[in-house]
Amino acid sequence: MTTRSKRMLRKLISSFLWHSGIGNMHDIMLSNHIELLARKSSNPLLSPVQGYFSQSDEDGILERIFSRLSIQQGTFVELGVGDGLENNTLNLLLNGWSGIWFGGEKIELPKNHNFPDCLEFNNLWVDLDSLQKRVIPRISEAGPIGFLSLDLDGNDYYFAQAILESGISPTVWLQEYNGNFSGSTFWIQDYDAKHQWREDIYFGASLIAYVQLFHKHGYSLIACNLLGINAFFVRNEFLEAFSDVPTEIDVLYNPAHTMFFKTKQKRNVRIYSKLRT
Repeated sequence: MTTRSKRMLRKLISSFLWHSGIGNMHDIMLSNHIELLARKSSNPLLSPVQGYFSQSDEDGILERIFSRLSIQQGTFVELGVGDGLENNTLNLLLNGWSGIWFGGEKIELPKNHNFPDCLEFNNLWVDLDSLQKRVIPRISEAGPIGFLSLDLDGNDYYFAQAILESGISPTVWLQEYNGNFSGSTFWIQDYDAKHQWREDIYFGASLIAYVQLFHKHGYSLIACNLLGINAFFVRNEFLEAFSDVPTEIDVLYNPAHTMFFKTKQKRNVRIYSKLRT
């Protein structure tokens, strides 16, 4: 099946789910399930939160984290931004942050807007070579980073390791982890410069692998989102703001629940129109 055929099929399925009401039934059940997970969680960063432009609850958790840190604006970096309409930093961008995006997909942004003042997009395939030659130098030039998100569905561990070893140290780091492995299982996929996620469980690294990596560079785990996809790390110097957050990995860990919403309202580039006055 060609890429165009796959897109047409996805569009047809999405339209069916929307108009038939089946998607709404799924979303109601998913919302109830997430609410149950939130009530069961002992992590105050998760109960409850509202997601906005991330895949699920990530940017809502970020709001809570930055509120505790008394950080209202800053500079972000995101590797793996999709089509620019659903990712972990769009909500920050819409609320006055500036930043840099890296991604392999082309992004359609309004041509009549002065985006260079607040957003820079670098369209490139990220591997260790391009990371060392283009990504790390550009991030280093940007000055202090308040937030970094890394979600590339594959070689993330090796990318995170290289960025951390370069001396880049954002205040908060969001890292995709492989929640198909238990919280105590150490696992890292083999590095493959051409790796593409095939919607299976072979990607990235387990949570404990990242916890050990980030611990070496002065970070602590403070949350995993409720669907068990992304982990939030903060520099140890800011841990005082999270004194009520559990420290045990088996308590913070959430297993993968890959049940995304089916009838989200379609994103549109016009959301950028009021970005800056």
